[in-house]
Amino acid sequence: MAQESLILTEEQVRALEVVIFFNIEGNLVQAVAASNPTSLLGYTVNYNTIYLFNHISPSVADADILQDAVTNPTQAALVLGLYCVFFILASFLIFRRQSLTVR
Repeated sequence: MAQESLILTEEQVRALEVVIFFNIEGNLVQAVAASNPTSLLGYTVNYNTIYLFNHISPSVADADILQDAVTNPTQAALVLGLYCVFFILASFLIFRRQSLTVR
């Protein structure tokens, strides 16, 4: 039986990299929260997203995040905004070097 190789396009590879990044980041947040909840959580995407969602529409299941918060709504929005600016800038720099009109 012939073995088929898996060939991914560049777009699929980049999408996979983003998924892997957020998966690793989520696991790191869980590990940091388990060991030292006040260290770097206030500067991660996952923690600030959960904090803002719970601040906007509180949930009984996640009510403890607002009580044990290491951030505030303004800081959470600024951190997420900075991540957005960083990823948009990185995307611009990556795609600027590529010719998107070639098929």
